[in-house]
Amino acid sequence: MTKTTYFISGMSCVNCAARIDRALTGQDGIARAAVNFAMAELLVEYDEGKITAAEIERTVAGLGYGIRGGSRAESGAEIQVELRSQLFWFLFALALSLPIMATMTLHGSRSVGWINLLLATIVQFSAGLTFYRGAWFAVKSGSANMDVLVALGTTAAYGYSVIAFLAGWHD
Repeated sequence: MTKTTYFISGMSCVNCAARIDRALTGQDGIARAAVNFAMAELLVEYDEGKITAAEIERTVAGLGYGIRGGSRAESGAEIQVELRSQLFWFLFALALSLPIMATMTLHGSRSVGWINLLLATIVQFSAGLTFYRGAWFAVKSGSANMDVLVALGTTAAYGYSVIAFLAGWHD
């Protein structure tokens, strides 16, 4: 039996960890799979004669998560890169959302509405893309996670707002 520790990226909730655990535990050759959501770690005990490390990695990647072996220091650097990326998208979305919030009371101007629609569309499909990507992998693998909830909620709100604006339901 071989024991290997992997670092998992892209988990957004405990359900993500449980989904990885279920997918691996059901495979022939895996004696034990334990996912620690808080540490973003996967410990796998497996028989190399029945399953390879590459197959384990493909299974996890197929669920939509990043997986790699290595030291905790390397994982820390990777986490810093991901945090910087998330901070960028947050600040980007905030910068484009502030004008929308500032003009919410201007109901008589159709041109302000078009500008707000453009800004909201950019935020929805750029900064929100990470939620759509996570939701796609979750639904594709037959489960739901927080990404699905966020994607459904924001899409419903965005869709209703677009329809209401184009139909002239404001004021």
